[in-house]
Amino acid sequence: SDASQKKIIKAFKKIGFIEEKLGKGSNVLVSDPKSGFSVTVQYHNYKLVIRSYCQKLEKLGYDSSEFIKYL
Repeated sequence: SDASQKKIIKAFKKIGFIEEKLGKGSNVLVSDPKSGFSVTVQYHNYKLVIRSYCQKLEKLGYDSSEFIKYL
């Protein structure tokens, strides 16, 4: 199902990412301090976008089911 931006940012933080502001817009940047990799979290997050976040996390060696658990 779809998830709010707040929930998604919270899930990223629980697996170790850090929230960073991007300026005036509604998008939020979260970054992985280990790899320096960052992800822009959109305001509207649909199933397809969440799947994309999971794929990126898997590439970084994270367990995406851990991320999903926090949504």
